[in-house]
Amino acid sequence: MSNTRPNLTEAAIRERTAGGSFERGERYFENDAVQHVTVHPDDGELEAQVQGSETLPYTVTVAYTDDGGVEEAECTCPYHAGSWCKHIVAALLAHLRDARQQETSRLASLLDGMDRDQLASLVKRLAARDPRVVEWLEEERGA
Repeated sequence: MSNTRPNLTEAAIRERTAGGSFERGERYFENDAVQHVTVHPDDGELEAQVQGSETLPYTVTVAYTDDGGVEEAECTCPYHAGSWCKHIVAALLAHLRDARQQETSRLASLLDGMDRDQLASLVKRLAARDPRVVEWLEEERGA
């Protein structure tokens, strides 16, 4: 499993929550309550510190499956309603969005310095590999 690119979507995170935990977790993430996220390279386990209502932050631990999904997620908070708490949501969103930002930065770096003709040629080659590229371009032009 890639430790920096979880195979996880916001929709998949939302599916594992109940009672507004996703929305509250998203607010925690947006308000910088996630203080620290570490992915341990030896086992791919994520550990995060998320500041909640208590003085000390809660510790979130997430074990990923080999394909990047979540095998297990735990938090030291008292929430035990059979779904993920807002702290788990905030930690996973931080990891997921950080991975996206890294990919966006990497893409920008790869494209930097390419002229218009090179970019056009690249887009044509991508469209030949995946017809959705044309659909995405049509959507963008119509937007």
